[in-house]
Amino acid sequence: MNSDNTYPKRALMMTRMIFLAQVAGSLFFMIIVYYLGADSFFFRADLSDIFLLAAFFLTVTAIPAAYLIYRRKMARIIQDDPINVKYPIFQSALLIRLAACEGIALFSAVCLLITGNLVYLIFFFLALAVLLTNYPSPDRIGRELNLTQSETELFY
Repeated sequence: MNSDNTYPKRALMMTRMIFLAQVAGSLFFMIIVYYLGADSFFFRADLSDIFLLAAFFLTVTAIPAAYLIYRRKMARIIQDDPINVKYPIFQSALLIRLAACEGIALFSAVCLLITGNLVYLIFFFLALAVLLTNYPSPDRIGRELNLTQSETELFY
């Protein structure tokens, strides 16, 4: 890793690009699914639907599991390490959390495509909301990594 002062800016830019790709990919896929079956959609919360149970189970397990994995990875950070050692750990932990949300969103979109049941939009938007709350901002990174104000300003 680089130890120069431009590393935090470039690393944050790369993390944001990955974040935006995940959000845009999920949204565009759902838009395509919606337009493919726009005339045949219905809304029914039928508990005998195996896809509905799978989407529910995936949502209630994947999001908490991703947060648990995130916390475990973040616990490995040694506070005296420089940013160029701390940030890759944060980045990989964040990407695991985001990937779990994206997986739920894409699974919900596929379920909507297969069944035409709009109930899967609930799981999609829930996963998308959790995904959006994890936007990588310099202030958030500073809080998560316990950075000083001067270290946090390197991300701007």
